[in-house]
Amino acid sequence: MAACSTPTGRMSDAIPPPPRPTADELRDLVDELRDRAGTARHRYCVALAGDADWCRTTAAALVADTEAVLWVGEAAPDTVRGVSAREAGRLLGQETGTVVFDAHSGFDPDALGAVSGTVTGGGLLFLLTPPLAEWPRFPDPEYRRITVYPYGPEAVGGRFLARLAGLLRREPTVMLVEQGGPVPSLPAVAPAAVSSTPGDGECRTEDQHHAVEAVVKVATGKRRRPVVLTSDRGRGKSSALGIAAARLLRQGHQHIVV
Repeated sequence: MAACSTPTGRMSDAIPPPPRPTADELRDLVDELRDRAGTARHRYCVALAGDADWCRTTAAALVADTEAVLWVGEAAPDTVRGVSAREAGRLLGQETGTVVFDAHSGFDPDALGAVSGTVTGGGLLFLLTPPLAEWPRFPDPEYRRITVYPYGPEAVGGRFLARLAGLLRREPTVMLVEQGGPVPSLPAVAPAAVSSTPGDGECRTEDQHHAVEAVVKVATGKRRRPVVLTSDRGRGKSSALGIAAARLLRQGHQHIVV
């Protein structure tokens, strides 16, 4: 048998892999993101994608010195408040500065929606996921709850999770940190919400100013003329009602029911 020979020549010109972030670099990035969020009163999402142990250990380190942390899922550190996804519905109306949502324990979209609504302006949501390329095939524990006989958890497809993974990769306001991946980029800067209506120092945006004016007008005008406010979650509907209620009280209206 002829012996195999190794060709000689130049060293490989392959581009070296980008550097991975150290724990200190990642902590500094999150601290900078938290400062940005506080300045703009905006909420940001930090997605940690990797195996369960890495995600949980990394998240625990990043929130170790943070107050008012809510951890949804398994393996919550002893120093933070831990709840299950099934308890999330009871958290509506509460507020917290930082939420950690562990999708390795099961991804319940309703629970994520409920706890994300508790994050205050300037707060962060940490979403822990399997590697994004593998997430659609991940045997999610949540499948056992949503399947009915004669189907089993293996019958649930991964199309929803595949779409969510794609959104996390493309969304410019999400900081995606992948296990073994390069140093992540900070999300796009969210502009501070400043009212463009002169003389209104209470409202954060022009839309909120118009909403408050509409509520006050209906409350002081003809009866049986309701006003309906619609917007996405976190856009200031409740705040607008509070501002309007305060203005009505200053005008002498003492009977306000919420």
